[in-house]
Amino acid sequence: MAPPSPAPATPAPRRSALPGLALGLLGITLAIALAAAGTAAWLLRSEAGAAWLIARLPDSLRVIEPRGALLPAFAASRIEIDLPAPEGGTPGRIMIEGVRWRGLQFAPASGVRWLRIELDELRAERVEVVPAAGGPPGGAPTDLTLPIELEIRSLQARQLFVAPLGAEPLRDLVARLHLGAEFGALHRVDGLQLGWRHVEARGAARIASHAPFLVNGDLTLEGTPGREAAGPAGATWQASSRLSGPLAELGARLELAVTGAPGRPRASLDASASLRPFAAWPLGDLQAQTRALDLASIDPTWPTTSLDGRALVRSEAMDRPAQVELEIGNTRAGRWSDRALPLRQLRIDLRARPDDPTSLDVQAFEALLGSERFPAGMLRGEGRWRSDGWALKATLDAIDPSRLDARAAAMRLAGPIEIEGSGLDAATLRATARGELAGRFVAGGGQRDARLRFSLRADPATIELSEARAESGAARATAALKLLRPGADPRWRASGRAELAEFDPLPWWPGPADPRWRRGPHRLNATTTFDLALPAAARGAAPR
Repeated sequence: MAPPSPAPATPAPRRSALPGLALGLLGITLAIALAAAGTAAWLLRSEAGAAWLIARLPDSLRVIEPRGALLPAFAASRIEIDLPAPEGGTPGRIMIEGVRWRGLQFAPASGVRWLRIELDELRAERVEVVPAAGGPPGGAPTDLTLPIELEIRSLQARQLFVAPLGAEPLRDLVARLHLGAEFGALHRVDGLQLGWRHVEARGAARIASHAPFLVNGDLTLEGTPGREAAGPAGATWQASSRLSGPLAELGARLELAVTGAPGRPRASLDASASLRPFAAWPLGDLQAQTRALDLASIDPTWPTTSLDGRALVRSEAMDRPAQVELEIGNTRAGRWSDRALPLRQLRIDLRARPDDPTSLDVQAFEALLGSERFPAGMLRGEGRWRSDGWALKATLDAIDPSRLDARAAAMRLAGPIEIEGSGLDAATLRATARGELAGRFVAGGGQRDARLRFSLRADPATIELSEARAESGAARATAALKLLRPGADPRWRASGRAELAEFDPLPWWPGPADPRWRRGPHRLNATTTFDLALPAAARGAAPR
């Protein structure tokens, strides 16, 4: 009997290759991570690594004379950034000199932010900003969220030049900056301080990163005492402004207070406006009010006033006329000779197109002259301004010059005055003026008729008073005068004629309180003609 065949051998179990593969992949990953960490450490924490990174920056970003590693402290002689040009516009640039930072750190972030960057301090000696210009206006943003969070705990710039502000820099700028704060929902600037010329500013601002991009900003300005911003009479001023609301429809408010010299009242100005920065015309209605403004508290050579005013500006579009209404009252009106302003009320109604600064229409103006106790009549009229000329038509109603200035005549005058011309400076001015006034002298209890008429023409080479006539009863004074500067000759020649008939100048110009002059009466009869070249001293004072 054959022996039983042996049972087949059971194969040994096969070991899985997965653990080894996993360990290999883990090792490779760790090696890559360690290599990446080592590379990052070399790039960020060594001067050679920083130089390698800087050499590979795009051409629009240049770092001049770098010093040190990026972490934790770095410095450079200059950093230059080119700003792209908008379509059809010109590029801008940012240049930062003497830049240095310390305390740079990187950390992972959450939410929409994948990286957090922190800086303890970022300083610069000089920053120059030239914004890109031209091109179509930008539209409203759709999102202001950032993929990173940036916090600079101390941001400082000794000088900041911004092209629109001219050659005078902002100085000693200090601030704290946090972009992507509150999990990316907010951008903010806190502790802002800076100076410009002789003004010191403090403020803060924040804007939400999601629509409607709510804005909240405050800025306080103050004229530095003892400097140019303080008035020569010892006046100082403080202003506070606020922006609030959605970015597309901002509300702006300004409050200004002027503290005069000792004994002068405190004056204030309040203004508010709506701003639409992305609209074709960004300015909405603007309102302003002033209370108790004393011009003499700002400059002692100006008259004493107490001005209460209101201004309203309504505008809808760049190519549509804006309406300006202005009302001013002066509760301390008085004579000019008493260092006061002989204006107690002024109303002006203007129309002007924002896109055409050479066009202005004064629909109406009305000025009540003198003071409440001694009213001096009314002046009302209208005017216009165009690039090719300007004109003013005014009517005097019961104007009393003696209540405007104690040295002037005591009389009541009424009648029209018209002035028109083109240009404003001496090289381009061409103008004509004419008027015909009638009234009565009021002095010594008696009244006498008074009439005035004049016609004047002026251009850069000629000033001609073709007619000047003053009459009262049978007394009269007439004159004609012509000042001429022929060709390139710098000398002025004066020619003309004058006639006096039974003329007493005392009622027309009482002058200073000199008893000999005011004793009168005077009677002058004379006729003269003249043609002469003005001497050097007179030429220096003559119109040019």
